[in-house]
Amino acid sequence: MIEGEAFDLVPSLDHDLADLVYQLDCDVQCAQSEADDRSVDQALTRLADL
Repeated sequence: MIEGEAFDLVPSLDHDLADLVYQLDCDVQCAQSEADDRSVDQALTRLADL
């Protein structure tokens, strides 16, 4: 009985799961961009110190 109820929930989770995956992808891209920006800033600071 529980398996049937869990299976019935799958269609309702489909939309939420897609939203979650999309948000996760956006967050990962943002984090990578911020890390890249910090790396560039650090490299420019090191060059300025030379």
